[in-house]
Amino acid sequence: GKLPTSSAFTAKGDRILSMELIDLNHDRFLRGVNVAKNAGVEAIFVPINWRDYEKVPHVYKADPDWLAVSRTVYAPQGLAISFMVNPMDTGGRQVPDDLKKVAFNDPQMIERFSSFMEYVMSSLQGVHVISISLGNEIDSGIKSKKEWQEYTEFYKTMVERLRKKYPDMKFGVTVTSAGLTKNNVEEIK
Repeated sequence: GKLPTSSAFTAKGDRILSMELIDLNHDRFLRGVNVAKNAGVEAIFVPINWRDYEKVPHVYKADPDWLAVSRTVYAPQGLAISFMVNPMDTGGRQVPDDLKKVAFNDPQMIERFSSFMEYVMSSLQGVHVISISLGNEIDSGIKSKKEWQEYTEFYKTMVERLRKKYPDMKFGVTVTSAGLTKNNVEEIK
C-alpha cells in the first residue's frame, strides 16, 4: 500500500531518542557514535552488570569500562545517558561473588549496592544521566514469591536512597513482555 502522510506521524514532543552502542571495535564504535548523532539520537542506553565492576569487595574496575566511555566519549558529544545497572539480569543475579547467596533485601546487599551506586554516580560527573534502571528482565531471574518480595524491597530502598541525591532522576526496572502480561503481573505492579 501507500505510505502514510506526514499528518499520520506523532510529533516528537518531549520524548528522547536513545540507542545502545556496544561494538567493542574502536573504529566501528566511533563510527556508530557519529551515525547515531546524525540520526538524531540524543541519549545512549548504557547497561552494566554490577559483578563486572566489583570482583573484589569495594574495588571497582571493569574492561570495558562503560562509565569511562560515557564520560569521555558520549558526554563530550552532547549525548545524555539512559543508564542500566544490573544487580539482576535475564541470566540471574549479577552480584559480586561474595554476595551470591545473600538476599537482595539483606542490609549487607543494600549497603554494598549503595556503595557501588555512589561509585557509579561519582564516575559520571559531568554526564547528563536521564534515567537509571535497576535490573534487566528481572522476572527471568527471580524464581519465587519470596525472591520477588526481596527484590521489591531492595528496589524500593535503593530508589528512595538515590532519589534523595537525584530528585529529578527517573528510576525504573526492565521486565520481559511475558512477565508483564502473563507470568508475574501482580509482582511487577
